[in-house]
Amino acid sequence: MNPEPGTKVSLHVPLTLLALAAALFLGAQISAMNRSAQTMSWQRGNLDKQADELGKAKAQLDELIKQRDESVTQAAQVQEQFTVFLREVIELAKTDEDSRKVVEKWQIKVQDAPTSAPERSEAPKK
Repeated sequence: MNPEPGTKVSLHVPLTLLALAAALFLGAQISAMNRSAQTMSWQRGNLDKQADELGKAKAQLDELIKQRDESVTQAAQVQEQFTVFLREVIELAKTDEDSRKVVEKWQIKVQDAPTSAPERSEAPKK
């Protein structure tokens, strides 16, 4: 490719176009890096918010567990009281006619105690 004898091709035009293309490429890369940095900053902010919410939710869960423990303990006490009461009614039914009628009407029976009572698992403490 030899230029025609009457036409002069300047070397500056291709170098200028090459420099312009490199500048556009680098500008696009810098712009993409800025957008990535903004996205990462947004994600970091969301992570901080989620970590705070998780801490609050854990504290709320611990509080609810404490409240439920009180209810479970109270329910166990009431169940024990009913068990004792109904055993007394069954014993009384052997000698008292009215108690026997109540036991028969409500079909109250003594259930054999389980050989090993399941233990309640406690939440792991940190």
